[in-house]
Amino acid sequence: MKLFLCFASFCFLTPYSFSGERNVIVRGQYINSLSQFLGKEKASTRDGRVAFMGGSITQMNGYRPMVCNWLEERFPQTK
Repeated sequence: MKLFLCFASFCFLTPYSFSGERNVIVRGQYINSLSQFLGKEKASTRDGRVAFMGGSITQMNGYRPMVCNWLEERFPQTK
């Protein structure tokens, strides 16, 4: 029984450990967010909002400016 449980847990966890992007966990779709950044007809009305929710990574100096700079480069016509 122990051998079966070990094998079953290995089979269950293996796809997660070998995925290409281990740091990203997508928990749904972000269609509404994408429409805020890209979908509106007039570029002057595009208004995207980003929230940084606590944790050790958001406390790192330079993390928020780095993400903000990337977003400005990726979506130049969005406020």
